[in-house]
Amino acid sequence: MNRELNTWSDYTECYQNDWLNKGNNYWTITDYTTFNYMKVYILKSGRVSYNSQSSNYNVYPSVYLKSNIKISGGTGSSSDPYLLEI
Repeated sequence: MNRELNTWSDYTECYQNDWLNKGNNYWTITDYTTFNYMKVYILKSGRVSYNSQSSNYNVYPSVYLKSNIKISGGTGSSSDPYLLEI
């Protein structure tokens, strides 16, 4: 089932396993589709919401991988990073 991030109410499992969760609000890369001046962010509680882009929240780096890039090893931790292959 597809739905916008801000309508997601069952967040507990994801929040508890979220490696980005450092106890602060942080931005996502996702636009809020109803208002183009708003962005989606994650509250420190784990809830998904949206706010003006001028709000002061943390930003974490992220990447999108093309479909031909595969994870060939690693767990994704700092001591065992993912290995990528084409």
